[in-house]
Amino acid sequence: MFSPAQIPVSLEMLRSRKLSSESAWILAMASKLAGDSAETASDLLSKWGFESGEFFVKSRTRGFLAAQGDLVLLAFSLDDEQVRGQEALVVERPHGEVNALAYTAFAEVDGIIRSALGILGAKDKNIWVTGHGLGGAVAIIAAAELDAEFPVAALHTYNPSCAGKFPFADWFDATFLGRSYRFEAAGDRIFSVPPGFRQVQQLVRLDFGETDEENADAPVVPPKPLDLYIAKLQEQVETERLKRREPPSDSRAAERKEAEPD
Repeated sequence: MFSPAQIPVSLEMLRSRKLSSESAWILAMASKLAGDSAETASDLLSKWGFESGEFFVKSRTRGFLAAQGDLVLLAFSLDDEQVRGQEALVVERPHGEVNALAYTAFAEVDGIIRSALGILGAKDKNIWVTGHGLGGAVAIIAAAELDAEFPVAALHTYNPSCAGKFPFADWFDATFLGRSYRFEAAGDRIFSVPPGFRQVQQLVRLDFGETDEENADAPVVPPKPLDLYIAKLQEQVETERLKRREPPSDSRAAERKEAEPD
């Protein structure tokens, strides 16, 4: 099974604030860590180079805030108990009605997060926010709630459930244009879109290709959706890194040789 602990991580990719396979891959792994134990997450975040962290567990909400220099990483996970077809309750916020389940999850840890960001002096830092599924909806609401006080550099979510109704979605996409991306792929669970709701963020689709079929004698347990995102993005990162290490083409080498003095 794919293990993110075996992958070297470059935090400089997050400082650039640019969308890349590597930044998307790091945040996908962070989304996975948000649902793990504090011990597991702390160990791996330390290996990545983060110097401090704040872990939170409230009701079904889990996550962490990790910091290193001018970089802050905020990740959310929310246990999935949403039922397909279930009416989505809403809460009125300044920019429109939002998913009550996701907002309540964020509200439970809002004070912890703001206190940690304040101690870090995070107003002038690169703050990245992430989450998968319902945790993605919490991440969207967190970015919306925090941005005025602690500007968010970028937000990556992975097949998030809907965070709010049309007025909220319109405000969010206008406010976070160019710094907010939603990754989706066939094979991940598709959340139904409740009436009056709309997905937000710029969409990035990932193609997982063919999946292994189950064998009657030895059933194959498919990897969890977030593991697929991590593996696919890791594949893209490795391809891009190989391209950067490729020797110059024969034509360029020939041009340089001709330019060299005899």
